[in-house]
Amino acid sequence: FFTELEARHQNNIFIEDISDIVEKHTASTFDPYVKYCTNEVYQQRTLQKLLATNPSFKEVLSRIESHEDCRNLPMISFLILPMQ
Repeated sequence: FFTELEARHQNNIFIEDISDIVEKHTASTFDPYVKYCTNEVYQQRTLQKLLATNPSFKEVLSRIESHEDCRNLPMISFLILPMQ
């Protein structure tokens, strides 16, 4: 995938379209990504359920989110990151 993108870039620095390359590789290479994105709604529901029903989880997650490495971002921002 990356090799083909590089070749397209070498051919013309102003890439107008890469959809053909992406389409070629999506059937097999991106299966985990597609599954992850498809399950996004379940991720959010599970997170909300855990926060509402599990005080220990909520406390630990709060500590993790406030850690400087997380830059005070909520867990949901990390869950949706691959889709952005």
